[in-house]
Amino acid sequence: ATGQVAAARAAAEKARLDFERAQRLFATQSITRPEMENATAQRDGSRAQLAAVQALLAEAQVGLRDTALTVPVDGDVMKKSVEPGAYTGPGLPAFVIGDVSSVKVVLGLPDIALHGVQLGQDVVVTTDALPGKSFAAKVSRIAAVADSVTRNFDVEVEIPNPDRLWKPGMIAGVELKSGGGHAPIPLLPLTAFVPSVKNKEQFAVMVIDGAGTNTRARIRDVVLGDVVGNRVAVTQGLNREEQVITTGATMVIDGERVEVVPQEQP
Repeated sequence: ATGQVAAARAAAEKARLDFERAQRLFATQSITRPEMENATAQRDGSRAQLAAVQALLAEAQVGLRDTALTVPVDGDVMKKSVEPGAYTGPGLPAFVIGDVSSVKVVLGLPDIALHGVQLGQDVVVTTDALPGKSFAAKVSRIAAVADSVTRNFDVEVEIPNPDRLWKPGMIAGVELKSGGGHAPIPLLPLTAFVPSVKNKEQFAVMVIDGAGTNTRARIRDVVLGDVVGNRVAVTQGLNREEQVITTGATMVIDGERVEVVPQEQP
């Protein structure tokens, strides 16, 4: 296409010079009108031919750029679906790229074991592929519903992987820590949440503040996380040690005096 453009440009330049020469000759009546019209047509035709081959060159350049694959993020090649010289088409995947700087382990837990797992809980992960090594991780997600076949709840554990030791597809063992580490994220029933005063599209909770006769309800904005069963994780704005009104929260106003009634023991 580049050679065609060069040839067309040279032909257009020759036609232009012939046209200018014909103009001078026609002005002195040295050539006839049909000869002048022929020179004009040659000039216009060469211009059109040049524009056509330039359009073909631009199309070819776009096609050439499309043959180069670029990835907008850093990652590793997880799967290659094409080989050099193979035919492919638009929309067909060529490579699968993944960021393995952080990986996830997915395990299934029955409902009787789910109550002992909390979002943000510290765990220890090991694998036979890396003997003698253990990795600190945290629970990052707890499925809201059980798998329809196994009846287990999927629990995701996120592992920092800066050295790329973990590879997708590895089999891992997960050990729950019994204490210490990062405090688990609070989980509250849906009845505990009220609309935020500052932003009606966000949520808040009524926190118990004070003690004795000066105990009052204080509204506090919170940030919600995943849904776990019939409860919702509170990722920001609340500590697990704080008391929250979980029933009748919409009936209490900010600053109202409340009384905490101890739960009766069965």
